[in-house]
Amino acid sequence: MNLKLKQVQKREIIAVCRGGFSNRIKCLLSSMKVSEDTGRILKVYWPKNPYCNESFEEIFDNDFIQISRDELESKLKRRLSVLNKFKTNKKFLIIEEASLMPFSDKNISLKYDKIPQDVIKDILFYLVKIKIKKELLDKSKSFSRGFDKNVVAIFIRRGDFLELKSGIGKVSCIKDFKMKVKKEIEKNSSMKFYLATEDNFLKEDFKILFGKRIITYHKKAFLREDPGAVKEAFIELLSLANCKSIIGNYGSTFTEMIWFFGGCRQKVDIVVNNQRLEEYFQNEKNNLMIRIKRIIYNILSLWRFRFVEDPKIK
Repeated sequence: MNLKLKQVQKREIIAVCRGGFSNRIKCLLSSMKVSEDTGRILKVYWPKNPYCNESFEEIFDNDFIQISRDELESKLKRRLSVLNKFKTNKKFLIIEEASLMPFSDKNISLKYDKIPQDVIKDILFYLVKIKIKKELLDKSKSFSRGFDKNVVAIFIRRGDFLELKSGIGKVSCIKDFKMKVKKEIEKNSSMKFYLATEDNFLKEDFKILFGKRIITYHKKAFLREDPGAVKEAFIELLSLANCKSIIGNYGSTFTEMIWFFGGCRQKVDIVVNNQRLEEYFQNEKNNLMIRIKRIIYNILSLWRFRFVEDPKIK
């Protein structure tokens, strides 16, 4: 093996996936693309934490090299450099972002059908390379086997999302979800709805209002930090992806992942209360810390990635 090839093989890209499940998938997709584009070895940091209490191997069958927290921290202690291109001679490239920026120079997060078709094709190319555990696929297929063109997916994010200080979780109102359902029924009296939400009281509320039209998945875990919660959420995501269309939360990456795993073929209807959306934007405008964080994020997004150099490797 010549020295040049040996040096190239030592270069790594590390996907730091430590947020919520959907954001972890987006980070992984970005890292997979950059790994293939640059010939770097892909390594994955996927810790168990309150946002995702399942290990990578409990959900997927890919044989990605995984690294420990200690190994990641040892790399982060070394000299940092921010560069405007991801093709570099730096030894360690660390990606911890969920904006899918390696796929486009423009912001495509939560843009759905506004994303250019060639970019969608590129994203799906890497998405199908993620090998989902057979048991999860089987449970999803079994549950959604009877779904047809008359089943609409509804995802209503509650829990901690509702309590975010920015107010983004309150932009989508329950009354507006109910109005969307009523309109769908007016258009097609045979329409049914697969409702996914963390709020069991909300499920019962919809069942009282719309009866047997509402389909739900029985989950054993109530909180996402509970054992098995992420597996059940993923089964729901895959089942929702089999529906004809999606009614979803504003600002939810879970809704976005439903669309991606459905092959980007579904019509997406994001529920937005204009008054609350205006309040959300006004809160961001008035909150100095939020404005500073957003400015910093936008500046960093221009560079897109963070690189770490290990001076010990020649």
